[in-house]
Amino acid sequence: MTRYALVANGDEKQIARYLPDNYAVTRVLTDGSVLIAGEDHAGWTLEDYVIPRLASGLYWTEEIAHERAVLEITGANIAAVTDLPEPQNDLYGYDGSAYAVGDRVEIHPGTDHWMRGARYGTVVRTSLTPKDRVHVRLDKVAGTVAGTADTFQLIESDFWEAPMMSTYSDDGEG
Repeated sequence: MTRYALVANGDEKQIARYLPDNYAVTRVLTDGSVLIAGEDHAGWTLEDYVIPRLASGLYWTEEIAHERAVLEITGANIAAVTDLPEPQNDLYGYDGSAYAVGDRVEIHPGTDHWMRGARYGTVVRTSLTPKDRVHVRLDKVAGTVAGTADTFQLIESDFWEAPMMSTYSDDGEG
């Protein structure tokens, strides 16, 4: 059964970062409120996880209990409603930065790999399951390491791609 909630304040992209994979932002209404929808799965429920998680970011959220109320809310605002793409492939690191397959990332400092010196790697693939959503080939570990999207953070690519420059010149100009 699909459940709906209305977030009174906030940006739709920020709100989407707070949601588990089984919930998504569906519409932005003319008054700035955001409609979210999804289905409860295991412990990822609207009342026990989604609403408290949004409240931790100071987003006031209220469940819309009746299907008729959802239709009235969306019908009244349908002229100026913006449909958002599904955020299925969006990956957000523990610092809130977005990253994708092929990007350089750093693993979270609270993990054993980071403490043992295997801190950086490249995202090689993603999956749909939440616990092993991101697969990263770390620089100092054979194979890949899997984790949730917020186990990693984006590393600026310019840092890794810039060649090491020397101030020494062979032409005698020093």
